[in-house]
Amino acid sequence: MSLRRRHCMTHMGMSVVQFRTGRHRLPCCWGWTDFSQAVQKLATSRSLRSLVTSMKTFTVSAHRQPHQLVERLMSGPESKALSITNEESVPLATALAQWVAENAHIRLLILKGPLAHESGLRARKTSTDVDVLVLPSDVDRLISALAEHGWSPRPWPQFPTLLPPHSRALLHPQWGIDIDVHFNWPGFLAPASNVFDRLWERRREMTLAGTPVQTTGRADTALILALHLLREAPQKWNRGRTIPAYDDLIKRVVADDGLSADIRAAAADTGSEQTARPFLEAVGFEIPETEPDDALRAWRLHGASAHPVSGWLNAFADASIRERPSLVWRAVFPSAADLRAIDPAGGDGARGTFYRWWRRLKRGIRTAPAAIRTLRKEK
Repeated sequence: MSLRRRHCMTHMGMSVVQFRTGRHRLPCCWGWTDFSQAVQKLATSRSLRSLVTSMKTFTVSAHRQPHQLVERLMSGPESKALSITNEESVPLATALAQWVAENAHIRLLILKGPLAHESGLRARKTSTDVDVLVLPSDVDRLISALAEHGWSPRPWPQFPTLLPPHSRALLHPQWGIDIDVHFNWPGFLAPASNVFDRLWERRREMTLAGTPVQTTGRADTALILALHLLREAPQKWNRGRTIPAYDDLIKRVVADDGLSADIRAAAADTGSEQTARPFLEAVGFEIPETEPDDALRAWRLHGASAHPVSGWLNAFADASIRERPSLVWRAVFPSAADLRAIDPAGGDGARGTFYRWWRRLKRGIRTAPAAIRTLRKEK
C-alpha cells in the first residue's frame, strides 16, 4: 500500500491535502507544509498500517487546526509505532506553541532555535528544546493552554540557585523535547515586563514548519545568543577552554555592518550592558564597568561557579541562624521525588533512591571546597 499526495488546493488560507490509500481517501487540513513531509517520512520508515489507521479514525474537516493531527498521531496507542527526530519535532512544537498562544490571546516570542540559523547568527544545529518568551503575567495562562494539548510542567525541585528562576519547562510523553516557557532571559537585568515590551516592538515574523511565527529582532537574537553563551563562559575561560559558538557569533556580528550598533542599543534598553560586556567589547564597543548591584553580582557569581552546591552554600551564608538547620537538612536529605527529578537514572524503589542520594552526596562533598573558594573570591 502506498501513501501519496492526491490533491492539494487552498481553502480559507490553509493547505488542504488528500491522501489516498487503496480505495480510501483521507482528507487532512494543516498549515504546516513541512509536517506533511514528516508524516510521510514516518509512514515509510515505521508502521504504515498504524499511521493509516490513525488517519482513518481521525477525520479532519476544513475547520480543524493542524495541531490536532499532530496530537492524534503523537498521543494515540499507535504512537508507539512512530518515531520523530528532534530536527522534526522542534519546528512542529514551535508552531504548535505559537498557535496555542495566539488562540489564548497571549503575546509570545520564539527564541533562538532554528530561527537563529535562518537569521545568519549561528551554524545549523539540532535544537533539543523550544524556547519561548512571554510576559510574566502570561506564564500560567500559557502553561494552562498547553496543558490542554498534553504538555505538563517538568518536575523540578525548588533548590536554591545563584540566579533567580527565569523559566518553566514543559514536557509531553510522546514528543521527546521540552517547551521552555521563559518569563525572563538570564542577563536581561531591566524589569522583565519592560524587556518583553521592547523585544516585542522589534519582533520579526518568520516561517517555521510552514507556519508564521513571531521571533525577536536580529540584534536582539544576537544578544540573547551571546548572553546564553556568556552565562557559564567564565568557568570555561578559567580552565583555558574556548567556546567555538561564541567566537563564531562574534565573527558574524563584526562582519555585518550596522548590526553591532543595533546590539549596543538593545543592550542599553534591556539592562544587559554589564552582563554582555565581554561580547560588546569584542564587537568594538567600550563599556565602562559600573558598581554591581545584587542582580549583577548574582550573574557574575553564577558565571564563576561551576558546581550546583554553590547555590546551597550561598543560601546558607545568607540565611539566618534559625533558618540554617532546616536548610542543611534539605540539602543533605532531599525528598525521593526531588532526587528522581534531578537524576532520573538509577532505578525505582528504595534502592534507586539510595543510589541517587549517595551519588549526589559524594558529588557535593567533592565539589564543596572549590565552590567555597569561588564564593569567597566573588562575594
